[in-house]
Amino acid sequence: ETSLQTITQFCCQSLANTAWAFANLSIRHKPLLAAIQARACDMMMTLSVKSVRKSDLLPLSLGFLGILWSHAFMELEHEKLANCCRAALGKIGEELDRLEAESCMQRPTTDENQATQQRDQDAKRPHFALCLRGMVVVHKPADWEVDGKDALHRDASEEHAAPLSSWMQRELPWTSHPVLWRSDIDHGFLHRLDVPSSGLVLCGTTFSGLLALRWQLDTYRIERQYVVVGHGFAAAELRQADANIDPATIYSRKSFTSEDHGKPARTWFKVHFHATCRLQHEDFSAFAIRIRTGRRHQIRAHLLHAGFPTAVDCKY
Repeated sequence: ETSLQTITQFCCQSLANTAWAFANLSIRHKPLLAAIQARACDMMMTLSVKSVRKSDLLPLSLGFLGILWSHAFMELEHEKLANCCRAALGKIGEELDRLEAESCMQRPTTDENQATQQRDQDAKRPHFALCLRGMVVVHKPADWEVDGKDALHRDASEEHAAPLSSWMQRELPWTSHPVLWRSDIDHGFLHRLDVPSSGLVLCGTTFSGLLALRWQLDTYRIERQYVVVGHGFAAAELRQADANIDPATIYSRKSFTSEDHGKPARTWFKVHFHATCRLQHEDFSAFAIRIRTGRRHQIRAHLLHAGFPTAVDCKY
């Protein structure tokens, strides 16, 4: 009861931290989470972006999204929270875009040498599959890196990869796509694809576009599906993997799953077909995969956990 009364004094980040902790521990304390939701909705509905410092606007939006994700992840009723959050994010996104347009900053520079010299000779370049106001869908070929704030921790086997952000910075003007130059928010990339993988990547190029996409992702309105080939013959009954991804092992060559540590992660599998390479006497399975969470290297780690490590993958 005391905790429920104290919730009304929490700031946005404290609410988000509490909700995240409950979600990651899979604790569905409905009275406390309902109090967090009520407090968050009140903050969102009374939000005046003009009274918030520019440096606080983005952390505030991420706090709102953290609260929303926690309720969606635990499959608790959150329709009102989602609607309030969407309206608040719209205000924050518009204000950040307005402030960015008024900024007197000089145009950021890109490392043209790193991004172009090697890849201009490569036919396998990225391309835009869809361009909308404030957001794009880009097709990433293999050997390109969806880079961001964690680029310094890349594995040695990935150092040859060209940064996808540099290509996009050359293709799109800074004046109308400012988020692409912000490494602190992963250049607007909504999710990652590992360097050896190819496929579609969502990217917000303005703050309004990025926050709109994040709202959809954190309420599970966006579904991500993958096709992956793994070693061995998997049984058709293999449907799901629930194993924590331990962030302490992310940059090592160890197994990334842990029973006692890490963040909860869920992956759904469907075995499409089996194949045999007679030349090398190896068996393979082709999987259609959906993910509930988006932990780093989740698919590769869960396939390894299930006993079918991804094919043509020196790391796993």
